[in-house]
Amino acid sequence: MSDDARAIPILPCRQLDATLAFYGLLGFTLEFEENEPAPYAILTLGGAELHFAGIADPARAGLHGACYLRVPDADALHAHWRAACVPDEGLPRLGPIDDRRLGV
Repeated sequence: MSDDARAIPILPCRQLDATLAFYGLLGFTLEFEENEPAPYAILTLGGAELHFAGIADPARAGLHGACYLRVPDADALHAHWRAACVPDEGLPRLGPIDDRRLGV
């Protein structure tokens, strides 16, 4: 990966409003928020970026962590991981490449 690649954790939370309030006190800025189809928010502080996904069932919250990788050439990185035989099922797994633009 190049030097301008970033890892962005997607963290589960039970109460998105409470999470946003807490991180707001820490100085994070709300960049994006939606409630439908599911609660989701993006917060930034300087160069740091955190994503939060609302999880209704707290017992399943530990099953929903993820991480975005923002890289200059996602197709090349995906092909490299596919060639490394990362599985399509189970955990960890390599899903299909997807272009997601969430206002940032």
